[in-house]
Amino acid sequence: MNKNVFCLILVFASVTAALPVIPLSHALTGQPTVALSPSSYSPTQVNQVFQISITISNVQGLWGWAVDVNYNPQILNLTKVTEGNFLTSQVGTTLFFSFPLAATPGAYDINDASASTNTANGTGTLATLTFQVISRFSQTTIQSNFTLQGVAPTVKNPNGTETKGTIPTITPTSSTAQSTITLQTTLPPVANAGQNQTVRAGTQVVLNGSLSISNGNNPTYTWTFQDVTQQTLTGIIATYTFKNPGIFLVTLTVKDSLGSDTSTVTITVINSTYTQPTITVSGDQAVGEPITFTIDTNTLRDVPVKNYLWSMGNKSPPIKTSNNTETYAYPSAGTYTVNVTISYIDGLNDFATTNVTVGQSSQPISSPTPAASSNPNLNSSNSPTPNSSAGTGVNDASVSLPPTIIGIIVAITIFILVGSVFWLRNQKTYVSNQQSSPVSN
Repeated sequence: MNKNVFCLILVFASVTAALPVIPLSHALTGQPTVALSPSSYSPTQVNQVFQISITISNVQGLWGWAVDVNYNPQILNLTKVTEGNFLTSQVGTTLFFSFPLAATPGAYDINDASASTNTANGTGTLATLTFQVISRFSQTTIQSNFTLQGVAPTVKNPNGTETKGTIPTITPTSSTAQSTITLQTTLPPVANAGQNQTVRAGTQVVLNGSLSISNGNNPTYTWTFQDVTQQTLTGIIATYTFKNPGIFLVTLTVKDSLGSDTSTVTITVINSTYTQPTITVSGDQAVGEPITFTIDTNTLRDVPVKNYLWSMGNKSPPIKTSNNTETYAYPSAGTYTVNVTISYIDGLNDFATTNVTVGQSSQPISSPTPAASSNPNLNSSNSPTPNSSAGTGVNDASVSLPPTIIGIIVAITIFILVGSVFWLRNQKTYVSNQQSSPVSN
């Protein structure tokens, strides 16, 4: 189960520290059982929908639960998860959520917990899972791993205070439950001879028909091909050593009581002579400098290359490219082993390797030198020459006011000018009033 997700449930347990004391009647007793119900099911066709319930029985003091459900995503699709009524009917509000695990196809995480200190007892349904059959298969299983949790009891200390005890984990009789799903159908078998292979002469080839589907009785698996003479192999998995180069078409025939089907696979056998590809290194082999690694195409097979996977030997992630050249700069000095996996379109891989020793940078790092100024007032020693027009002894080029200061100065200047205009107008009005007023004796 995803332990990080279940920590969310544990957070809710901490809330109980501020809630009323749990009655002693909620103490855990006995061992409950968990199950997937039904434990076996037989759909009859592709696209059929069916449900599997998660059940619990004989539980006391259940506060929360979590489960990881695992299934084959190439066969089944989990379309819906519905909360059961076991907790909600006894504790009221719950925190229920479920989601697929993106990093693990075919894995689903389901969590449920009481939103209070209330717990549930007895037997019931925790959740219902809705599946859909998405491809033909013979048999598969749905598996689940459970975690059950009670509520931490309140402990009275000798001094009269109360603290929370350890959060109890309820241990079921079995922490794992599974349901076996068997597709019951009257359709004939489906043969699958596996993927095409490219091997060198003298290499044993494994022919694998395990992806074939047979729902009838007494299935047989027969492999036939021509290698100088007619060859016949039997069994769902068979082996054969091709001694001569060439292209061989192998046919798998699957028969059972419901019918038969065939599938073919191409085995390409190349000459056993092997020359390992070589890598040339160019560039300044120093820290931070680009180093170019090139695979000599004359040492490659005469087959188109699908991609190159470069491992630079310094724990950095592998680099996949479509060409035979990669440029890389190492951040630290040392000797590194560069490995390259060359994947051809026919399925065969080659490998190339080389060592490179990276030293300290060949260009010593120095402090930045101030740029020469074009200002004629600066002499060759970068010392400022007093500005004769200003007479202040301060070089004009060194004076630079921030925009904010300039804005403040402009605003003050405008304020003074506007104030001066209003003052002059008021003075003029005052003088005029004085001149027009009669003089009293």
